[in-house]
Amino acid sequence: MGTALAILGCAIGGFAALWLLWLAFQESLWWGVGSLLFAPVLALFAFLHWDRARTPALLNLAGLALAVVGVFMGAAPTREAG
Repeated sequence: MGTALAILGCAIGGFAALWLLWLAFQESLWWGVGSLLFAPVLALFAFLHWDRARTPALLNLAGLALAVVGVFMGAAPTREAG
């Protein structure tokens, strides 16, 4: 279950990051290239263009949260019967 959540969270986060990157390139070539080469620029873009980037930014955070929960669920020790 944990692995599935982690994979789903990564997929959602990846989709949202690509959506944000698409919006950055639509704004200007420099925002797009900067976001592609240096990840904090993408976060700055989302912050400065919150009206357009709200949905993908929040979706990215939700994907991150799912991935973290999935990793911790997968790392939890299991009891062996016997």
